[in-house]
Amino acid sequence: MKIAFIVRFHYKKNEPKFEWRLDYFKKRILPRLKNQGVELDICVWCNEWHDQIFKDLGLKIFRPVKERAEHREGYWLDFVPWKDIRGLDRYDIQMGIDSDDLIDKNYVKTVLKIIEKESKGRPMHICFQPQLFDWKRHQFRSIGIVYGPRKGSAFFAIYQPVETTKKYIFAYEDSHLRLWKYFEKSVIIPSGRCWATVHGLNESTKLRK
Repeated sequence: MKIAFIVRFHYKKNEPKFEWRLDYFKKRILPRLKNQGVELDICVWCNEWHDQIFKDLGLKIFRPVKERAEHREGYWLDFVPWKDIRGLDRYDIQMGIDSDDLIDKNYVKTVLKIIEKESKGRPMHICFQPQLFDWKRHQFRSIGIVYGPRKGSAFFAIYQPVETTKKYIFAYEDSHLRLWKYFEKSVIIPSGRCWATVHGLNESTKLRK
């Protein structure tokens, strides 16, 4: 089974946020992604001027044929259909993770257990109920939003067996809130395994505030 984390890091040249987020990613996020005890790839959606940075970290890079990055109502809209993605293999499991989000050591194993128990070999959607980590205060707290099988969180996995899936989709083909609509089955994992970092440079206006 081929497994990948999909990380969006497609910043413009000289973007002020990039250096801080890259440093946080390298120090706090990447070690957690690499230490899951499961063979997997970490695939980064970046622009060509940042390719070598991520290659030097031992990560795979990819991008769409046409860049889309529109900020609307406090969120980035950068959804791309699978047909427009280049440089990314088909994976049985794609796990969406933001470049500043924390996960515990059993995150991927939890995904695998749910797939084994619930999927019956068919495509499915899995998401986690996250909590918040306040970077400045070093505090954990509730995110204040309840996610579920019909309202998916940004911490998600989509299972699409490569050999049998007819309509394969990209992890960021649509909003994480709506990904469940592409699958017959959707499962929510209770809180305690992942945390969205609040640091003042968040892409989501709601998290910044």
